[in-house]
Parts: sequence; structure tokens; C-alpha cells
Amino acid sequence: MKETKIINFEEKYAKEIDSIEADEWQADGVINEFNNGSIIRIAIKGKEVIGTIYGKIIGDLFILDVLIIKKEYRNKGLGTILMDDLFNILKNKNVKNILVKAVFSNNHMNIESLMKKFNFKELLRVEGWWGSKYPDIFCKICNCIPCKCTCVFHMKEV
Repeated sequence: MKETKIINFEEKYAKEIDSIEADEWQADGVINEFNNGSIIRIAIKGKEVIGTIYGKIIGDLFILDVLIIKKEYRNKGLGTILMDDLFNILKNKNVKNILVKAVFSNNHMNIESLMKKFNFKELLRVEGWWGSKYPDIFCKICNCIPCKCTCVFHMKEV
């Protein structure tokens, strides 16, 4: 995507990131995710935040918690750009594996094409995962409280 920059997290963008997440699901708040092992990258076009990818390093494992793109910028290659950027960062962090938690509902997985493109292997599916993690949150994907979506775990060696 032309004119898109990928930058490190800056607190001034937290509300915009939370807003993008809130359009899709209930957000914990990106600021609550920031800690020593966190990697938070932001896609910026002009002055607008159009996507983010973030997770944390635990030992030699990176757990990808969020990859989200504003609806009007989806299916234009930004997910690939964010994943490539993440892989470049992880090369220098002694990370051996990446674990991804994807949402599966209504016979659709939200990041299925990226998992295939980057050769992630599906490990397992856990029904009710998201509802157990966020029992009081209304899910905008399945329209339930608690969420009834399935979590699909994927893994890839770096």
C-alpha cells in the first residue's frame, strides 16, 4: 500500500487503535497490552492509523494477540505488510515459533488467507475459548454474550 508507514507503538495512537478494535470486538485497550515483551506495530497512512499488529514474546515464543485493519483498508495487502514487518523484527529477537489465535465463526476464520500465505499450521480448535476469556462481553461476530466463536490456534517456526 502506497504511502503507508509501519512504526512502533506510540501512546498518542492508543485511542485510534482501540477504536479500530472496538469496531470488530470489545477491546481491552492496547495500552494494557504494553509490557517488556510486547511488540506493537502500527500502520499509518498520512496521519491516520489504519491497522495494527501486536503480541508478546514469552521465552522463545511470540504470541500474536491482535492483527486488525480498518474495514476500508482490508484485502489490499496490508495484512501481508504487517506480517512481513513482524517477521523482520522477530528475526533479531531469538524467537523460534509464532503462535496465532484466530477467530472462527459461521464457517469463516478471520485471518485464514494470511495463515495459508505464511504457511502456518493449524494446531487445534477450542470452542468457547473467547467466551471463557471474556464472559461478559458482547461479541459482534457471533452476536452472543458470552462469545460462542471458536479459537483456532496456528503455529509457525521462524
